[in-house]
Amino acid sequence: MRILIIDDEPMLAAALQRVLARASCDSVFVTSGRAGLEAVLADEPDLILCDLGLPDLPGLGLLEALELQRPELIPRLIFMTGGAPSAREAAAIARHGLVVLEKPFSPAELLALVAR
Repeated sequence: MRILIIDDEPMLAAALQRVLARASCDSVFVTSGRAGLEAVLADEPDLILCDLGLPDLPGLGLLEALELQRPELIPRLIFMTGGAPSAREAAAIARHGLVVLEKPFSPAELLALVAR
């Protein structure tokens, strides 16, 4: 399984990569929302782990871009956040039936979602 990690915290992204590697997943990470959108559109990963609170293109912006450009990729999206999503974010997440992992989360929680 090919997984794209989009998070502005390189140490967290590297830790996620190590966990995913133990489950025989190939993963790459980018540290900005814009780079994440480019990677999603170019590579079509099997799963996208995206931080909601990215400074340049937040997770909601990525979701909105995918709605316009590649809506078939939206079900591959899992959001991560250290706080509660805003009302607007929560509405968009619910509309698409997406999952939100609340930081900090355990490796077991992550791997359970990947196994779905």
